[in-house]
Amino acid sequence: MTISNYQDYHFWAMTPKITPSPSFSTQVHPLAQKSHPLTLLFLAVVGVGIGILYIHYTQSLKHRVLTLISESTTHLQQSQYSQALQKCKDALACQPREANLLARIHLIMSYASENLATEGNYTLAENSLSKAENAQPKDLKIQNDIRFQRRNLEAKKFLAEGNRHFKIQRYKDAARSYKQGFAQNPVNEALYQTLHAYLSRARGEKDMQRRLWDEAMAHFETGLNLRNRDPDTRAILHVRMGNAYVEKKDYASAETSYLEAQRCNSNKADIQALIQTSLRHLQAKKLVDQGYQKYAAKEHADALQYYDQACQLNPSQALQVEISHRRVECLIDLGQQNLMQRAYDQALHTFQRALRCNPTDVNALALVHVHVGIAQSRLELYPFAEESFSKALECKPNEPDIQEMIRTAQSNLQAQKMLWLGLQKANAHQYKDALQNYETALACKPSFALQNKIHARIKKCKIDELIYQGQQNLRKKDYALALQNFKEALAYNPSDIHDQVSIYSEMGNAHLGLQQYLFAEHCFLLAANFKPTDRGLQGQIYYQLGKYYNEKPQADHDQAFLYLSEALRFDFPQKMVAMATRGILNDHHKKDPIKAAQDYQTVIDSTGENGPHFNPLLGCMARLLKANALRRQALASEKPLSSNLETVLQEIHLLSVTAAKMDQSVHNLKIETYYQKALCHHALNQLEDAAKFYTSVIDLAEHDYTKASALCDRALCYEKQNKVQEALRDYEQALKYDLKEDQRVDSQTLIDRAPLKPLPGTPASYQNTQELLAAISTGQKRVQEKLTQASASSAASGSAKQSE
Repeated sequence: MTISNYQDYHFWAMTPKITPSPSFSTQVHPLAQKSHPLTLLFLAVVGVGIGILYIHYTQSLKHRVLTLISESTTHLQQSQYSQALQKCKDALACQPREANLLARIHLIMSYASENLATEGNYTLAENSLSKAENAQPKDLKIQNDIRFQRRNLEAKKFLAEGNRHFKIQRYKDAARSYKQGFAQNPVNEALYQTLHAYLSRARGEKDMQRRLWDEAMAHFETGLNLRNRDPDTRAILHVRMGNAYVEKKDYASAETSYLEAQRCNSNKADIQALIQTSLRHLQAKKLVDQGYQKYAAKEHADALQYYDQACQLNPSQALQVEISHRRVECLIDLGQQNLMQRAYDQALHTFQRALRCNPTDVNALALVHVHVGIAQSRLELYPFAEESFSKALECKPNEPDIQEMIRTAQSNLQAQKMLWLGLQKANAHQYKDALQNYETALACKPSFALQNKIHARIKKCKIDELIYQGQQNLRKKDYALALQNFKEALAYNPSDIHDQVSIYSEMGNAHLGLQQYLFAEHCFLLAANFKPTDRGLQGQIYYQLGKYYNEKPQADHDQAFLYLSEALRFDFPQKMVAMATRGILNDHHKKDPIKAAQDYQTVIDSTGENGPHFNPLLGCMARLLKANALRRQALASEKPLSSNLETVLQEIHLLSVTAAKMDQSVHNLKIETYYQKALCHHALNQLEDAAKFYTSVIDLAEHDYTKASALCDRALCYEKQNKVQEALRDYEQALKYDLKEDQRVDSQTLIDRAPLKPLPGTPASYQNTQELLAAISTGQKRVQEKLTQASASSAASGSAKQSE
């Protein structure tokens, strides 16, 4: 604080009032009364000399003290308080005895100590002032200055006390201390204005704490309207005024206040730093508000970007806490959207981002842990979910809604675990166990939404069980029982379109098995009318309709062709079988071998090693059908082109190569490989090779039907080679087997009984046991006739030779 009236002190310090020393006496020593006159004269002269010397010494000492007082006063005026204090100490070392001088020295020491005091410790200043009072100066001006200094010093003590309260944000106590200092009526005008300004500031801060922004701004305005010209105080008041504007979201006025604080030109680095921090706080606050507007508009990415930009400005600690809260709020809302969209991985990542924000509020932290656990439970990470819920409880949230949310989440977790176990059992077709798990899940008393989900799973489980039983009965060819299962499943009124389509589709298959073709057609059409969103299921339905129209007793090949073409628009497991079937329809019914060959080639490309529907056996059959189609096309013209025949031979060669690469680990597939090689060589008229592969089939086959079929085909090879005895032996051996229809192991069986048999009249074209037996009997008769003719020819030639 600036000390006033130094000029007055300097004036009276340099104009001393000289008074005789109280120790000086004019009385004659007793010895002088009895001595010789000369002695007396000597003594008188000595005494006078001593007196003169004493007076000179006293005057010089006093002059020294006055000089030091003057210098200390000059140092005070120049704010060199340490030097002023040292000069006063030097003056006291001269041991002045005049009360006025002592009072002056101690008063100056009080001023210097006051300005050198740290943290409001004015003990030295008070001690010096007390010594000045104890000196009891006669000068009225000094007495007044002592009283003025006492009032100033008391006011400063209250100012320091108020500052201590202000520093720890006890603004009410600070205002009381400033008011008490103000009541001391300090003479120092600057101190008076400072106390008044600080009182206004403390009252404003108290209203800021109570969020009374207008009242706080009124107090700050009062402080600014004072005659106080202290740049530091005015800068701080402008900053606090700006802070109030920020809280009112009047950012333009806040920026104006901060710029006014800059124009105060405070020399203190901490105040300049405060102004810069406030400006950054203002920019950060703007970004936070913009982010909240984006959050309210559900534009979470933009909101988070604004929050990140606000954090980069390094705002105040309070605003950092607010930004963290806003970011957590935004991330929780975004994660909840991810949960609703079933993007559980993304939801978990979002909630973990919220957790990394380190929310300080226990309720917010507990809420984040709960949502992390919910996302983990949806991802079936149940141990981690339990840990997250435990952490949420450890936060000890005080909001009842969050506490209830944690309890519900824990109940849901236990129910979800049982629901998950039930789903695993249901997927394994253990439906009874699955239903028990679902009932246990209901006993956990989960949320209403999860209860509905469990009830839906119970219903779905019962429907799936009946569908599965019906499918099993279809495989057992118990079509009546299968149909009953599907009707019972339909009675549950399934809400899932996929289930409805599956039920009607399987009912159609059951009616087909019972040869109830009209009912089968009706069920297939019902399944098609549902138009499920599952494109694979749509393709499956159209394929079944095409297959039905192709295989029913009075086949409608045109209708079958239309449905198969519609099915091929979708992607489903039997797509290539449908493509090959359409190729057969193009080949045999539409008489279009070119389009048939195109369909077959599509099957070949798709079922190869690099194709999307890898199935080497189906590819082999398609290649064989393509070769047959191309051969017939080549032979249909009067002059077949050799290039066309070369193409056919190339296809047959590729078939042999492809068949050789097929998986030999499956026994039936190995047999089929040899069979297809035999057919290829047979078609190429490479009869020795064909017979060799037929022999391999006969040796490997386990079922009588396969052996008989291969024997019949090998007999055909022998017939073409004129090996009549070998052919007859094969036919006779084939007739010895007990042939059964269900023992057939041919290409039709291996590709789910798809109608991909070779053309009629070629080897392995037997559609059933009757055809095979007829072929064997016919071949046997044909060979026997050849043998009879050969015997007759031999006998005739022998008779002729004998006649000759």
